[in-house]
Amino acid sequence: MRGGLSATRALVTVEDDGISRTFPHILGIVEEARLPERVRQRAVATFSALAEVEGRIHRRPPAQVHFHEVGGHDAIVDIVGTAAALELLGIDTIRSSPVATGRGMVRSRHGLIPNPAPAVVELLASAPIYGRRSTSS
Repeated sequence: MRGGLSATRALVTVEDDGISRTFPHILGIVEEARLPERVRQRAVATFSALAEVEGRIHRRPPAQVHFHEVGGHDAIVDIVGTAAALELLGIDTIRSSPVATGRGMVRSRHGLIPNPAPAVVELLASAPIYGRRSTSS
C-alpha cells in the first residue's frame, strides 16, 4: 500500500553477466521460454524492431546485430515482462503522449553516446517527442 493504493510489486534481481547477445541468441531465449503466444509475439516484435534499427545504424543485417545493454538479463526481463503485463491486463492498443527523450550523454559499452541513443531516435522517428530538437527543423 502506498498513498492508499494497493499494487503488486515484482522485484527481479539479476547479475550482469557481461555477455553481448546477438539478435538470434535473444530470439532463441524468447522462443524457448514457456510464454503465451501473444507475449512471445510482442517480445519478438520488440527485439526485431531493435535489431532492424541497430542493423541500419551499424550497417549489418539484423541477424548480425550484437545487443549490448539491451541484451542483458534485465532488458530481456523488462521487454518480456511488459509483453506479459499487457497480455494479463488484456491491453490490445497502446497510445502515448509525446515521449520525453532527455538530453546529454550516457555511458554505454560503446563509450559515451548521445541521449537519446541513435537507435532510440530511429525508433521514435514518426512519434511525437520532446526534450530533443528534431533533426528536420
